[in-house]
Amino acid sequence: MAAHRRPAKDRGPDAVGGGPGPQDAALTAGYAPSSEATAWDRIVERYDELLALRDTPVVRLNRAVAVAEASGAEAGLEALDSVALRGHRLPAVRAQLLERAGRHRDAIEAYAEAVALCTHGPERADLARRRDALQGFASRPVDENTF
Repeated sequence: MAAHRRPAKDRGPDAVGGGPGPQDAALTAGYAPSSEATAWDRIVERYDELLALRDTPVVRLNRAVAVAEASGAEAGLEALDSVALRGHRLPAVRAQLLERAGRHRDAIEAYAEAVALCTHGPERADLARRRDALQGFASRPVDENTF
C-alpha cells in the first residue's frame, strides 16, 4: 500500500508530529516573498531546532546560509566551519559567501573546487562562470573602503 494511503500512525514520527516535519513547516512559513522581508533570525532559530532533531550536513549547510543572511557573510563562513559535506555544494556555498565578503581570491579557489566536484553540466557551467567573473577582481589590489 502506498505511504499516502496508510494511517498517519503507520507512516512514522513525521506524520504524527513527533519528528522534524513541524520544524520543516515552520522553516517554510518563515520565508517571505523577498530576501529583505524574510525574518532571517527566526529562520536561524528554526534551523537550530531542526538540528536538535536531525543534525545532518545539509541542515548545517542551510543553517549557515541563513546565518549569512541574518548576520553577514563572515558569520555564515564561520557557521560553515561545522559542516562536513562531500560533493560540490559546500565549496559552492563557501565561494558565494567569500565573494559576498569581498574575498575574491579565496572565492575563486572555492569556485574552482566546486567546479571540479560538480557533475551536473548546467550547474557546473554556472559555477565556472561565477569563478571566471571574479578573475578581474582578484588581480586588483583590495580597497577595503569599497565594501
